[in-house]
Amino acid sequence: MRISCALLIALAACGDGGTAQDARVDVDASRTMVRVHVRVDDGVNAGGHRVFFQKADSELVLATLTDADGRANAFMASGGSVSVAFRDSTTLSTDVFTLQDVTADEDVVIDLRGYPQQPRAVYIQVPADGDAEDYELFSSCGSAFISDADLQPQIAELRDCTDVADLLVRSARGRFLFRPAVPIPQNIRVTFDGAWEPPVVSSIALVHVPASHRDVIVTQRVSGQSRSFYPLGLEGGNTGALEFLRLEEGAASGTFDQAVPMPAGSTLVTWVTPFQPTTPGGLFVVDWGPPQPATAIDVAPLSLRAYLTQPRYDPDTHRITWLEADQGVDTDGILVRFGWVEERGGTSVLWHVLGPRGMPASFALPALPDPDLRPPPTAEVEELMSIKLEGGFARLRALPLLGRWRPSSDRPWPLDAPSGRVVYQSISATL
Repeated sequence: MRISCALLIALAACGDGGTAQDARVDVDASRTMVRVHVRVDDGVNAGGHRVFFQKADSELVLATLTDADGRANAFMASGGSVSVAFRDSTTLSTDVFTLQDVTADEDVVIDLRGYPQQPRAVYIQVPADGDAEDYELFSSCGSAFISDADLQPQIAELRDCTDVADLLVRSARGRFLFRPAVPIPQNIRVTFDGAWEPPVVSSIALVHVPASHRDVIVTQRVSGQSRSFYPLGLEGGNTGALEFLRLEEGAASGTFDQAVPMPAGSTLVTWVTPFQPTTPGGLFVVDWGPPQPATAIDVAPLSLRAYLTQPRYDPDTHRITWLEADQGVDTDGILVRFGWVEERGGTSVLWHVLGPRGMPASFALPALPDPDLRPPPTAEVEELMSIKLEGGFARLRALPLLGRWRPSSDRPWPLDAPSGRVVYQSISATL
């Protein structure tokens, strides 16, 4: 017998760990279905993880568990929060992922998938580039030297690959060949053809750099579908498209040039990173778009309010607080990670929260219903990230920022459009 939500007046909402038809009918027009999907690697249990759907005032709407596919759902009004407590069966540690200010008909994705670790053998053959004898393969999942690849196919062992990869071969003469989105099953043979292309001199200009960031590191990379593939070198090394730019006292701009492959169909990504800033944390700019020989970044309108103190957890107000400068651009969203050790079990808890920017220098947290997931006064903030992105928090919420992504990881900023620019300010416990 099917029972509608209208009859279950003792419940705050209808929902379950799956997508059964019963969970898709609700009589309150102000509430809509909010869905959660926890994505994990093969062999990792996606089911049985706690999920809390809460109103904006932390009143519990529904507490449930993910189903075998990592899904859960509930009817709830906009403005609340959704939290997933993911328990690692090996370390017994818990990661809690929370999205605040959920909207109508929201799909919340927690992506915990890593890159596949099984190496893949790929055989590469290229046409000769004049008298060049050495060739090097760059890809979105590794690189390798493939000398004599013009004479016979050379094996390259790639790691961290998905089912497809972007491949670029550079000859000893500095020219390149490019093939995007190549399927790479084990032991596939990939033959490059066409004319070798020369690199293009890329000119990068920074203007109106604030005095607090005299020393700047600028990195430019060519990216494909989701990951950089040039100039990542062997063992994750860099092959030269990183520049240290020192601005002299009184200067507010700087320019440098470098040769970069610019294959059609790729994306040129430029990172601007401070080096030893005079204030805690640092300003980061990520600019991307189709390859072009000149990139100009005006830093002045991108300067966020500088952090003046380390962030901390305030148990009295259940907020993350910090001090910041009066001058600067307001941000659209906050991503914070802070942790503690459970008093009863002695295992660690790390809470990741993404939400819109509220009152200055303060970030409110939902009160989770599980006592073991309530941070003690000793909880420490590991990282606070303030983000400014065209489209505001409505665009931020759709990006895969909850999960394995970290500002300092090998996962670049998610490129969700052909071109764009994001500015963020990050401060960690080590700064």
